[in-house]
Amino acid sequence: SEPFPLHKIKNKYNILYFKSTIAYMLAYAALEEATEVHLYGINQSGHIEYLWERPAVEYWIGVLKGQGAKVVSHDKESRLFGGRPSFGGRRLYGYEMGETRALRRSK
Repeated sequence: SEPFPLHKIKNKYNILYFKSTIAYMLAYAALEEATEVHLYGINQSGHIEYLWERPAVEYWIGVLKGQGAKVVSHDKESRLFGGRPSFGGRRLYGYEMGETRALRRSK
């Protein structure tokens, strides 16, 4: 086994933002310059997961996307990307409707 490359991640991104194993995996994918990442079973819907772990997961997804990687979630019930009903669900701020409807209406 190899130690996790904390120093390389700190040097490249100037941050060590890890609240779960998932965040470590995504950061490693970013460091390795992955071009495509598929997420399975990462719902982040429990209270602790949603409040404590999810922000770091979404942060590293943002880093990956910023590097041009395609990130795909295969979980229909995922709470990533603001999907928790008590926080507005999948409604877009300012549109008061879901993404699909907002895109149709904005044509």
